[in-house]
Amino acid sequence: MAKPTPMPVYIPLKQMIGEKKNYNLVNYTQYGIGTIEWVKNENRYQARVGFTGNQGFVFFNSYHQDFNDAERMINFVKEGKVSGKLYNIFGETVEVHTTPTPGPHGETTVAEVLGLIYSFTI
Repeated sequence: MAKPTPMPVYIPLKQMIGEKKNYNLVNYTQYGIGTIEWVKNENRYQARVGFTGNQGFVFFNSYHQDFNDAERMINFVKEGKVSGKLYNIFGETVEVHTTPTPGPHGETTVAEVLGLIYSFTI
């Protein structure tokens, strides 16, 4: 019988709202979810693209007036990570919460980060 693959252990994020920091994407795996949401009271779209790391999930957020711009941002991050060109995102933590339902990784911390600077090679 094959040995079961151990699940990663997530250490709770120790981030505070308003904290600004660098996220070296070498340490993160892109999560298979990106969302675009119309924020009615702000009259703009919110684009989110997620990553997993040893401390939980990080979702990088950006805001756009046009749906196509929001979609381009998600594709830019996705393609940049896959190609190795996008290597760092500097952002500000805007929210920290715990997943509402334990998933395959158990209860996990999620940081919502406003992406401020995207660093990539040309």
